[in-house]
Amino acid sequence: LDCVVCDETKTFPEFPSSTVTKACNHPPQTCLECISTSISTDLKSKLWSEIKCPECDRLLAYDDVERYADHKTFETYSSLSLRAALSESPNFVWCVHGCGDGQIHEGDPDQPIVLCRSCDRRSCFQHTAKWHEDMTCDEYDAFLKDPENYLSTWERIRRQKEEKATAEMVEKTTKPCPNCKVPIEKNNG
Repeated sequence: LDCVVCDETKTFPEFPSSTVTKACNHPPQTCLECISTSISTDLKSKLWSEIKCPECDRLLAYDDVERYADHKTFETYSSLSLRAALSESPNFVWCVHGCGDGQIHEGDPDQPIVLCRSCDRRSCFQHTAKWHEDMTCDEYDAFLKDPENYLSTWERIRRQKEEKATAEMVEKTTKPCPNCKVPIEKNNG
């Protein structure tokens, strides 16, 4: 047989024994080597889910790609297919820190922190972002709406908390001087 892609004459065992995909309506006229090359090329230039028969516009199913692709191409295809399936789960979250891993978030909206099982870094399930340290999700939403004003308000609140904590510490560890009323360290005994 002559391959319609490479135009080389090849033996019957060098061609698929049946159609390239169950959806094809034509006998196979592309050799196995060209089908494999076509899958590899499509995977590099198209979405993983758009790999087609080299002779027609029929999409290849997972098992078709497994049957005809070389090992490396199939591993890439399989990984992309798995990632797409996982991403469809509403509770699945990819690590936003770039480690390439992801997981199902088992917490509820009141527990938005996701701790990556691979890199041990925290992210926010609700915002799909790195964890917003020292801010609740509501505070982070307010920050996102008006970052300039929020930061000044947040900084003022933070300072007030620090000043209150300092005043409480001074109260616990000092007493006023009987003469000038300036705080002095309390005696420990």
